[in-house]
Amino acid sequence: MRGQRWFLVGFVAAVVAVVAVAPAAGARRWTRIASGGMDVSDQVGPARSSDGVLHVAWRHRGSTQELFQTPIAASGAVGSPVTIVGGWASVGSPALVAQGPVLSLFFPGTATLTTGDPTYGLDLAQSFDAGASWRVSPTAIARNEFAFARTPAAAAVSGSYVQAWDGTDSTVVHTGLDPNVPPMGGYGTGTDQALATASPAHGQAAQVMVAWCNELGASTGVFLARVDPYTSNGARIGDVVALPDTGRCPADTRVALASFRDIPRGSPAGEPYFYTAASSANGRTVRVYVIAQGKVVSVQKVAAGPSFKQQIAIATGPKGRVWVGWRDSDTGDLVFRRSDPRSGFVYGAPVTVPLPRGQSISQLALDAQDGRLDAVATTSDDNNVVSLFATQVRPGLTLRAGTAKTIARTGFRVLDAGDPVRDATVKVAGLTLVTDQRGYARARLQPGTYTATASKPGYVNASVHLRVR
Repeated sequence: MRGQRWFLVGFVAAVVAVVAVAPAAGARRWTRIASGGMDVSDQVGPARSSDGVLHVAWRHRGSTQELFQTPIAASGAVGSPVTIVGGWASVGSPALVAQGPVLSLFFPGTATLTTGDPTYGLDLAQSFDAGASWRVSPTAIARNEFAFARTPAAAAVSGSYVQAWDGTDSTVVHTGLDPNVPPMGGYGTGTDQALATASPAHGQAAQVMVAWCNELGASTGVFLARVDPYTSNGARIGDVVALPDTGRCPADTRVALASFRDIPRGSPAGEPYFYTAASSANGRTVRVYVIAQGKVVSVQKVAAGPSFKQQIAIATGPKGRVWVGWRDSDTGDLVFRRSDPRSGFVYGAPVTVPLPRGQSISQLALDAQDGRLDAVATTSDDNNVVSLFATQVRPGLTLRAGTAKTIARTGFRVLDAGDPVRDATVKVAGLTLVTDQRGYARARLQPGTYTATASKPGYVNASVHLRVR
């Protein structure tokens, strides 16, 4: 019967110890996207079109330089690369933006080394058929403030576009696609720029936030500021927000900044939330900073301990969930955690994902779907050959055991980022239990040592060791 998914065996005993067991690797097999002709500092440009396909833009350098786009299906299957730009004299790392089926790629470069080449600067390529074909603008869309030589960030806002990069003296922002519109400064000195847009509640105009990192001078760490893309061509709105205890900058990696571009996530004052993931100044703690109304409204510790956390990345997905990923220096593995807003942004169990055999990571990019995370890693091997790999990660379950008395009275409990998981399977002592709508599965255990394991399709299993007397 559906209402009796629990068992009573033996008699009530006391649990002496409950030891958590790290979850098993929770990703599909890594798939190589490309190999060779790349540099460890190269950025990739991920963006998901309205058909659910994740497009990854990347550059290749040989006698000439090219940009390619590789589609990754929602299932994780990697498709064949499509040429975006070929035969150019110089191209830099791309930033890719999706608006429905339209993909827009922003990249620094020049088609030739001829003085006065109209493509010298920040260039644009667009696809109007979800990445099947591309057309390149005959002229650059921005030429000043080192637009030719910097790695750009880009975002879409209300049918237009915003770009940001490290300018002559500070972070600069350029709005639209007109090279006659000058980039706007006034933000702050730093590198590794990132942009994000968010949709406020009540039909208000979308908001844009730019972030950057600075390790030099008296003011170090990660900084953010609002951008006006509508009336002042990208001027700053309000004060710069400094994130406390973020003195370390990523190594040639964009700052981990995200928001909900298509899903309104309003704060009590109607302002949207932005999220930044960063390590502490000593590199051993990962925190997520929640920003709204021009200030930090919440700080969540996602990881701590003696190891260094590097290649930190963040992504937002459907239903208001936030994913954070990083590399752990002690193991060399990647670690991922997902939050759920229904539980107050509690982060779920960490999921460990080993890197491809023989590879070390230099860059990590994330994009979230409902129930899974797409991860793209830039790696290198012992021969310094740089490759791109893709995988998908599932969220991790949490299994709570409590005492033997608690197990008999209310049961084991299975959670997803603080939320109860119904119809999860718990196996212990030869029994197979199924959780109720509150995530509980009851059992009475005889004295002994047990391992209990919780599982459900779409999740990474969780286990605990029990010693009962």
